[in-house]
Amino acid sequence: MLNKVLAFCEEHGLLAHGSSLVVAVSGGADSMALLDLLLHLQERRALSLHVAHFEHGIRGEASREDADYVAAFCRARGVACSVEAADVPRYAKERRMSLETAARELRYAFLRRVKACVGAQMIAVAHHADDQAETVLQHILRGAGLHGLVGMRPRTGDVVRPLLDCTKEELVAYCAAHGIEVRHDATNDAAEARRNYLRLEILPRLAAHVNASAGAALVRLAEAARADDALLDEMAHAAFSRVVCG
Repeated sequence: MLNKVLAFCEEHGLLAHGSSLVVAVSGGADSMALLDLLLHLQERRALSLHVAHFEHGIRGEASREDADYVAAFCRARGVACSVEAADVPRYAKERRMSLETAARELRYAFLRRVKACVGAQMIAVAHHADDQAETVLQHILRGAGLHGLVGMRPRTGDVVRPLLDCTKEELVAYCAAHGIEVRHDATNDAAEARRNYLRLEILPRLAAHVNASAGAALVRLAEAARADDALLDEMAHAAFSRVVCG
């Protein structure tokens, strides 16, 4: 797994030697695997790591226990950790937005505050291949064009996704194999949320009745779309340069 992640990062230029990263860690299998892998790469790549945990105020005591767990894990590993709590339900209600959108907005605002405070260069998040499949399917259902079919990129601005080539199954197995305790967010089990519905209902049905490798097929679609999108960008820039330069 370590070599796979390192190869992906080198292919996409995600972890330059001496990089300073804020690592978003919820306590779930995805982010705990990300943190452990980055810790294993820390010396090899001269990485500076600072963990950031955002407590959404949605699950009461359970989410406070998540925050305590992440903080304790970081203390045991000697990793700096910032924790912040917010009332996402109230924020969502005041702005008439979904809990999912509100949580994302507040979480990334927090991550960028931590990044600025510690002087980090990038934010590392634990999006993986299954997340990519969900994103691409969501974009298809919205009627996305080529750009939307790209889904999540390995790097978007100051956000890097070192695990985008790994499946959820691989990450869960990694944590189990390395004795890493993980927390479970019960809100991920609620099919009422649009993204959860795709993950819990639609993708399993597609796998059962249409294509057993539906998730992997969506990931391949994203990779093909990314290559095509990059080529079109290059062609457009070249054409623009010819016009400007005469």
